[in-house]
Amino acid sequence: MFSGSMAWWVILSSFSRLFNTRMNAKAMRWINRFSGAVLTGFGLAAVIGRL
Repeated sequence: MFSGSMAWWVILSSFSRLFNTRMNAKAMRWINRFSGAVLTGFGLAAVIGRL
């Protein structure tokens, strides 16, 4: 479990470093909006599922 978690964070941080130089503020804003919408959707689905 530890090795899998460690590998995930190494891969994730490597990709973020790789794409960091290619992203501008406008692209990051859209990624943040999309991520927020997905998280909101999961939250709403969890709330509705408990009703």
